[in-house]
Amino acid sequence: MLYSTLAGVFGRVRVLPGDQENLFLAGPPDLDWEIGRVLGRFRALERPTRYLSDGYLAYRLDPARLAWFQDQVLAGPAAPPNLDFQPRLLLAGLRYWQSFFTPATGRLYRRLVDYTGLLWLLPLLWLAAGRRPGPAGSLFSSGFAGLSLQMLILWAFQVRYAALYQWLGLLSALFMAGLALGSFAGRRLAGFLSSAAAFRWLESAFLLWLGLAWLLFHLQFLSRPALFLLTAGSGFLVGGQFPIGVACLAAGGPEGPPAGRLYAADLLGGWLAALLVGGLLIPAWGLEPVFLFLLALKLASWRGWAFGAAPALTPPAGLR
Repeated sequence: MLYSTLAGVFGRVRVLPGDQENLFLAGPPDLDWEIGRVLGRFRALERPTRYLSDGYLAYRLDPARLAWFQDQVLAGPAAPPNLDFQPRLLLAGLRYWQSFFTPATGRLYRRLVDYTGLLWLLPLLWLAAGRRPGPAGSLFSSGFAGLSLQMLILWAFQVRYAALYQWLGLLSALFMAGLALGSFAGRRLAGFLSSAAAFRWLESAFLLWLGLAWLLFHLQFLSRPALFLLTAGSGFLVGGQFPIGVACLAAGGPEGPPAGRLYAADLLGGWLAALLVGGLLIPAWGLEPVFLFLLALKLASWRGWAFGAAPALTPPAGLR
């Protein structure tokens, strides 16, 4: 996999086999590592070395040995390359270290990776059923999608700028600020529209926001302002749905129990997103398939609210 990744970028790739490690040399097509020339350049340096010697270099650069090893590398089927948004080596690395330190967990993880495709049944069955989810179900999907989008943004920020830890506090603060502003806006919106209508509007906005995020990632338009805006916007939409969901459930009763149920559903969705997306789906699928899964999940929720039968609920007085 490392060889195919380098070969997709550089014109010439060579592997120098070693006893404990292999050295990958990559460069332009005219890169010259003929043993005589390399030894000549090494001697021209005139630097004292303790372990690096003419004999050692001749051993590592022996043409017959290199040709044999190169044939062994290329003998098997070509491995797909490792990409920034398709981190296949991350999955291989996780499996490798699990095989050393936690073999039982490694076997379980391998099974989970093999069956991650079954997760697509959830949005597909939801779409086929055509039923409108309750506010708790929609908030669960929103919590899952919102935290998943946040993790994708963090991954993209590290890939693009290689300085995630310097900006992690600001990115987290923007998401939390979006939650607070969204909650305030949701309470205001619940005073002007029926609860079901307001929820439909926010479900539509969430679906469009995910589509915009996928488009920006697909086009590699990942400037800092764009990632900051996506972070705050995802928090805003998740926060906006909470008070309206409370209004839907509390239309005929007190606010306390509905708020607790919805909060639990939202937290459960976020917890599963952190567990599944960060630890399983990004290594197994890559970023774009995860985006498509989130879009399918929110599309199923939106379809139920847009076309399913919904009673005209009015917000309780405390939310006006």
